[in-house]
Amino acid sequence: MSPLQQLFGTPSVESLQDKRDVDGLIEALDRHSEACCAAAEALGEIGDPEAVDLLIAVVKSNDVRKAAAQALGQIGDARGVEPLRFALKNDDIPQVAAEALTAIGAPAVEPLLATLQTRDLKIRWIAAEALGGIGAPAVEPLIAALQGDDEDVRPAAAWALGQIGDEQAVESLIGALKNDADAEVRRIAAKELGEINDRRAVKPLIAALGDECEEVREAAAAALEDITGQDFNEDADRWQSWWMKQMD
Repeated sequence: MSPLQQLFGTPSVESLQDKRDVDGLIEALDRHSEACCAAAEALGEIGDPEAVDLLIAVVKSNDVRKAAAQALGQIGDARGVEPLRFALKNDDIPQVAAEALTAIGAPAVEPLLATLQTRDLKIRWIAAEALGGIGAPAVEPLIAALQGDDEDVRPAAAWALGQIGDEQAVESLIGALKNDADAEVRRIAAKELGEINDRRAVKPLIAALGDECEEVREAAAAALEDITGQDFNEDADRWQSWWMKQMD
């Protein structure tokens, strides 16, 4: 503890927060190591953009960067996107950084899509989870990624669209199930269609029971059971017969 802290004590973060004293909390974050984590949390709860620049500096270098990342997410200022993306890819707090990016929302979509191109499989899927959490603003960019040429990006994009599960996502996943050259993308599309539980997927899932890849066929059968409550395993003829009766 510094001589000044010994003389005056560590600032009371709770008192500063109760007063909504943003300047006092910023000073505590910047100068008082013992109060730094609590100050970051308090600034996040107050949500004042005045704290963003210092929180960015802290999230880049300070040992309380987890609290700083959470605070940037709570404040929701777009200035926090790039430092949080850096923390996602290069730091020891990728999950916290991803959750903060999800909280910021639409401004984080394009940087997160770029992160899907990383070679680090863990980071790629954490970024996909963040995009899924952002929801509607991420749908069209994810559809474009799913229809793109990057074999590393397409599976993650399919999964993220499954987490969102809106009408556009269902249509794009059906398209991927029918047409994607990558069996892993087709498998994920089948699985996610089952979890979304939209009956528009039944006919294409029955068709997928004829897929050349065993994992895709298994995923399609499981998805059909999830959607319909029926269990004909991978017997496409029985599924087709049952489905035709439902259409009568």
